Parts: sequence; structure tokens; C-alpha cells
Amino acid sequence: MENVIIGTAGHIDHGKTALIKALTGRDTDRLEEEKRRGITIDLGFTYFDLKDGSRAGIIDVPGHERFIHNMTAGVAGMDLVLLVIAADEGIMPQTREHIDILHLLGVKNCIIVLNKCDLAEESWICMVEEEIRKELKGTFIEQAPLVRVSAMTGEGIGRLTEEIEEMVHTRAREEKQELPVRLPVDRVFTLTGFGTIVTGTLLGGKIEKEDTLTIYPSGLTCRVRNIQVHEKDMPVCSAGQRVALNLAGCTKEDIKRGHVLALEGSIQSSRIVDVKLTLLENAKRSIKNQTRLHFLSGTSQVLCRAVLLDTQELKPGESAYAQLRMEKEVALKEKDRFIVRFYSPLETIGGGVVLDAHSVKKKRFQEAVLKDLQERETEDILTIQIQKLCHIPTSESDLHRQTGLAKETVQLLIEKLERQRKLRCIKLQGKRYWWESAQEAACRGKIERFLEDYMKRYPYRLGAPRAEVKNQFFKEGKKNVFDAYIEMLNRNRALMVCQEFLLPCGYRVPKEGAYQEVRRKLYGAIKPAKYDFVRLSDISFGKIPRQTVDEILTLLMAKGEIVKVAEDTFTTKAYMEAAKETIVKKLEKDGKITIAQVRDMFGTSRRSAKPILEYMDRIKVTRKDGAESERVSNL
Repeated sequence: MENVIIGTAGHIDHGKTALIKALTGRDTDRLEEEKRRGITIDLGFTYFDLKDGSRAGIIDVPGHERFIHNMTAGVAGMDLVLLVIAADEGIMPQTREHIDILHLLGVKNCIIVLNKCDLAEESWICMVEEEIRKELKGTFIEQAPLVRVSAMTGEGIGRLTEEIEEMVHTRAREEKQELPVRLPVDRVFTLTGFGTIVTGTLLGGKIEKEDTLTIYPSGLTCRVRNIQVHEKDMPVCSAGQRVALNLAGCTKEDIKRGHVLALEGSIQSSRIVDVKLTLLENAKRSIKNQTRLHFLSGTSQVLCRAVLLDTQELKPGESAYAQLRMEKEVALKEKDRFIVRFYSPLETIGGGVVLDAHSVKKKRFQEAVLKDLQERETEDILTIQIQKLCHIPTSESDLHRQTGLAKETVQLLIEKLERQRKLRCIKLQGKRYWWESAQEAACRGKIERFLEDYMKRYPYRLGAPRAEVKNQFFKEGKKNVFDAYIEMLNRNRALMVCQEFLLPCGYRVPKEGAYQEVRRKLYGAIKPAKYDFVRLSDISFGKIPRQTVDEILTLLMAKGEIVKVAEDTFTTKAYMEAAKETIVKKLEKDGKITIAQVRDMFGTSRRSAKPILEYMDRIKVTRKDGAESERVSNL
């Protein structure tokens, strides 16, 4: 195992820092105040080497109640926790709180370290061990191994190291290399000659020198100038390592503890987060709707209000779906663990898991909302991320870029989601775009309803303009992808396409009323006139509005029933087809034709003969050659 992060937890003054010094030979207290007061205020970091040559990073977290927020920051990314209990005192209040926090944050691997055994008699130690096992019964660490040590004398340190080695090599760890790059920042400082330095535990992916990262939630970008892992300069760092990054392009003021470094577009900052919230069984208080809480996740700490979505009140030991509305933006991911502390008095009362890290305000007790959250609760983190990115049609290459995942991993996730019918595929020129099925279904439904309403308002139009539909329902998508989507809907009979217009599937123009009246009067005027064309303005359509008349004319032209000969002048398609045939024969015989000849051929006036030839020019039958009144064949 290449990268292991070990953390400590336990009550103040139970010897966590001394234990780490005994394991590593290094003192993790770095602040003068810490050394003066004898307690760990902030996080301390060091490392030691395992027998197999791999290096274990170790985090010393505070035990004092006032510094719980630093403790939760340290838990982020831990693979193994040493729960330190002093043999001369046993389990204390912060011990219990730390156990609760570890449970809420999803820590699975733990070793109980009974420290200060040099200060207690054997009988007392046995009694304390018995008390510990009784206290931990029913918790997630009731079966955790227990090792007796003395950090001061070195007693049991070898045995503890063996136990750590055994647990590291036998307990399964989450495969973090496949996760997107994400580094929650726990320290920010400057060094002369270097500039801005940040530290943290890399939760996913790899970072290389010269990589460009985005600072969330601010959205500023920075460049990785240098990387250190366990005090050594490295060209790359990997998930599971404690790292220090020297950043260019940002100042100390631009980045703070609680910020997150990640690839551009891989995180969406938000003030609204949907969660599964659980209240501790031993919590002294319940949570009512709109209760103000302290929210802690990773290295961030934010005030929020809890909107309970499926209950009126959350009591100790109960769980509920909730929406946490933050007082400032946070950069989280789905499946992130968190704890909540009561606003006042300040005490840990519960925690849970993030289900939607970038949500919108939702109404309480909505069946569809609760069903969606239930589904999210059972999904894994990577499939959730893919689904969120596919809120608009997204290509596989874009998914690869935005997630930072390997192409093969992206393909496997897509295939899984497609089998589950959670993604819809749009094909375009050999390229595949993926769209979250619920989003696609919602968009399709909106388009169908829009087209139905549109044709009710404008029954005689060719349909709704394609561009208008895109602007309303496909703003973020590319035009060529939209066109491919429309063709797919057309094939699936969700709608009909008529040139650049869209219609509801199966739409038929109402033949009664205005349509029938306009058609009757139009044919009644132009048929008897034949080639002595009648102007539209000379035809009376009664009370039918001119806009309606124009729309019906456009419809009749699209159907091929009538043609526009000239401005305000129409005739039947049959008349002009007959004229075309006659003119083509004349051209084949004589090579050219004049307006006068057209006048004589069709027994009409020059006023009507000229538009006939101009119409033939437009349909590429004839073209001007020489005199204004002469035409030759263009066929």
C-alpha cells in the first residue's frame, strides 16, 4: 500500500501528541501556544515508515472541546484512526464525542490505544479495559483491537506498530486514484522566496507540477509551482497522501482553510445542499424545521439552517431527509460526510451524508423530491457525479475532462447508467452525447407541451420555429446537438419536423372555419382568372384577419397547392406547372422566348406575362440573355 493516512482522536491530555512522537520521533505541536498550554489547538502532521517500505502520514488532531472543528478537518481522508484513551482516566466526555464524530464521518478502521499504562496498576488497567468494552458495545468500533502502551516509556509501541501494519494490509480501502482531483485546504501560509503554500490530504486523483487548479468556492485559478510529500519535493502527488503545494497566481488572502482545490468544472459551489441527516442517540436536543446549526465537513465550517423535508421534528436516534441552507457558499461533493453542532450551546448532535451538493430550494413533503433523494442515497459517488454533469447533453470527452477520471472509468460508468436507463444517448456524426434521463424526459415534455400550445394559438402556421424552441429549452446545448436531438424525437414520433418548423406529432390543420373560407375564396378568384392573375388585395376575405389569411397562404404554399407569382399575386401550382411545360417546349424549339410571346401563348396581358417569366427565372427554368424582355433556357 503506497499511501496511508493515520489519525488520532481522544480526550484532551490523553497523550495523542506524545504517542505520535513515540511512533515517529517527531513533535507535531508547532504553535507556541500549543507548547505553552500543552494541548493541540491546530492540526499537526508527520509520518513514519512501515516495514514494507510504504510511508504512513499521521495527523494529530485536537482533543479539547473548543477545537472540535479542527478535529473534523483532520478526519477527512483518514484510512485508520488511533483512538487514544488514558489508562489512568478511562473514557471521558471528548472521547465519547470523538467516537460519535468518527462514526458520523464514516471512519471504518480503528485501533483503541490505551495510553499511560505506566501510571496505573494492572488491576486498574483491567477495569478500565472492561469499562471501554462495555462503553463501546453496539458502536462501530466494538470489535476494534485494543493495545496497551506508554508513550513516555515506549512500552507497547512495537506491538502498536505491528497492529497498525496488520490493519493497513488486511482492511480494504476505497480506491481513491479513480476519484477526481480534490484537495480540501487545512493550512495556508507563505514562505519567503516561495509565496503561497497550502496543505491538505489529497482525497482523489493525482496532481502534477504545473497543473492548473481551481480554488472553490471562489472560482479563482492557480498553478502548482512545486509539490512536497512528507518534506520531499515530488513531481506528482497521489490520492491518500498528505501534500504541500506551492501555488502561483494566488495570494494567501485568496485562499482559506475550508477552500477546495480541484480541476476546473469538477465542483459546483452552492449555498443549498440536500442531505440525509441523522441525530445521535445520545443527543440532548432535537432538530426542528429551520433550526440554525454549525455545519462541518472536510476542512469547512459554515452556519446553516436545516429545512426538514419529510418530518416536522428530528429526535435523537432518528434520520430524515433535509436541505441545509448555508450562510455562505461551500464546495462539496455527493457522498461527503459531515457533522452538525447545535448553534448554542455548542455541542455535536448529529451528522450525515451529502446527497445533492448543488441543489435548489425545495418544498417540504413532496413525494417526487423524497423519491429522488432515496435514489441518490443508494447511488455511488462517481455515478452521481456523471449524472449531475449530464444535466445537458455532454460528450464522453467532456466528461473525462470535467471529472478528471480515466476514459475507461468514464465509459464503464456511462454503460452502467445506460443499463439502468438513467442516461439517454444522442448520436451525432459518430460522437455520443449523454443526457440524464430525467432531464431529457423533462425537456421533451416541455417541448411537446409548448408545441401543442403553440399550434392552438396559431393553428394555420407551419409550426413553431426551430430556433425559438432551442432558445427556450436548449439554451446551454450546442446547435448541432439540438438538431440531432430533434431528429431523434422525430424518428421516435415525439414531434414532426417541417423544414425549420416543429409540430406536435400527428398534428392536422383544422379544415373548417377560417382555413376553409380562405381557401374557397382564393380558389374562387384565381381559377377563373387563369393567367390574368388576381391580386390578393382584390379578394375579400370578410372578417378574417389579414395575419390569419397570410398564415393560411403560407400553409397552402408549403403544401404545394398555390404559388406566389409576384408581390400580392398568387395562382395555383397546377397553372404554373402547365405554363412551365409550355415554355420549356418553346425554348427547345426556338432557343429563346419573349414577354410578348408569353402574353400571346397564354392569352393574357403584358402585366401578367412578365411575372410568369420572372417566376420561371426564380425556379431556374429561364435566365435573362440580351434584352430585358428576352429569356433563354437555364435547364
